[in-house]
Amino acid sequence: MQGGPGSGKTWLALEQGFRYANDGLRVLLLCYNVALADQLSALVAKRKYRKEEVIVRSWESLAHELLDAAGVGWDEPVTPAERERYFGEVVPGLMREIVRDQQFEPRFDALVVDEAQDHDTSWPGLESDRTDCGWWEIYWKLLRERTDARMAIFYDQDQRPLFRQKERFVATRVFERLSQPAQVNLLFTLRYSLPIFRFLKTLQSEGTTGLVRNLRYRSTLPEGPDVELHEIEPEQTVLKVEEVVKRWVNDGFCQLDEILILSPHSTKGRTGLADHSRIGEWPLVGIDSRKPGELALLSINKAKGLDALAVIMIDVERFDKFSGAQEQMNYFMGASRARQLLAVLHRTPS
Repeated sequence: MQGGPGSGKTWLALEQGFRYANDGLRVLLLCYNVALADQLSALVAKRKYRKEEVIVRSWESLAHELLDAAGVGWDEPVTPAERERYFGEVVPGLMREIVRDQQFEPRFDALVVDEAQDHDTSWPGLESDRTDCGWWEIYWKLLRERTDARMAIFYDQDQRPLFRQKERFVATRVFERLSQPAQVNLLFTLRYSLPIFRFLKTLQSEGTTGLVRNLRYRSTLPEGPDVELHEIEPEQTVLKVEEVVKRWVNDGFCQLDEILILSPHSTKGRTGLADHSRIGEWPLVGIDSRKPGELALLSINKAKGLDALAVIMIDVERFDKFSGAQEQMNYFMGASRARQLLAVLHRTPS
C-alpha cells in the first residue's frame, strides 16, 4: 500500500496485523523507527487476540535480537561515517549470514511492514543486481512460508530521507518476488485539520515536491486553530514553549501528554531546551519515558511515522531560508506530525 503523509498507513498496518493474528497467524510487525515501534507495542499490548499474536520490532531491535541469539556482539560506533557503514552494511550483512545458516528456524507466519521505504531493497554497490532484494531477503527468511506468506507492506518513497540514498529502495523489486502481489494507493489525506493541511501545502520546494503533491482530500477536513508561526531569539525558546503549552491546555485544546516538542537536533543538549528538565511546572522528558502530565521532546528524524494531536517545532529557521533539500524535507516532516495544533518557533539571530 502506497500513500502520502497522513493517509493512514500506520493505522492500517496495525489493523492488518490484528487481522492476521485473529486468523491464527504469528505476525511480525516491523518498522524502522524505534519511537514508532514503542508506540505500536503499547497499542498492541492493549489488544486481546482470539488465536495468535503480533510481535512489534523496529529494524534495530530485530537486528539486536538476531545478533544476540547468534552470540554476535553489538559494537555501535560513534562517528557519523562509522555509524552509517555499521548500520547500512555491517549489521545487515551479519543479519543475512545469521538467517542463511541451515540451523536457523523461521518463527513467523505473516509480515507487516510500516515505513517500508526505509528498508533497503539492495546491498551497497549492488543496486543493479536483480537476483537479490537486500534487507527483504532477511525478513523472508523469518517467515515459515517465505514469499508465499501473507504480507502487508506500507510505504511512501518520498518520505525516505535523502541522505539514505533513495535508489536503495525500489518497491517493484519487492513486488516481483511475491507470489500474489496486489498494489493499493491510499489517495487521500485523513490526519490533518484544514489549517494544518493548508499550511503543509505551502511548503513547496525541491525537497518536498512529492510530499506536497501527495496531499489531497476528498471530503471536508475538520476545522481547527490556525497554525502559529513565531519569530524568537534562541534564548526565548523556553518561555515561548511554556506560553504556547499553557494557552493550549487552558483553552481546552489538548492535554500535556498530547503535545510533542520537535527539534531538528538529535540530542537535547543541542536544542533550545538544553539546560531545562522542566517547562514551567511540567517535567520535560524523552518520549519513551513520558507519563501523563509530562511534555516530550524528540528529534524530527526520530519522529518519523509518529503523529501527535499537538506539535511545537523549535530550533528551525523559516522555511523560505532553507537552501538544502534535506533541511526542507525535515521541516515538512516535523510539521506534518501534527494533527490539530501546530506552532513553529522560528529562530532569529541573537
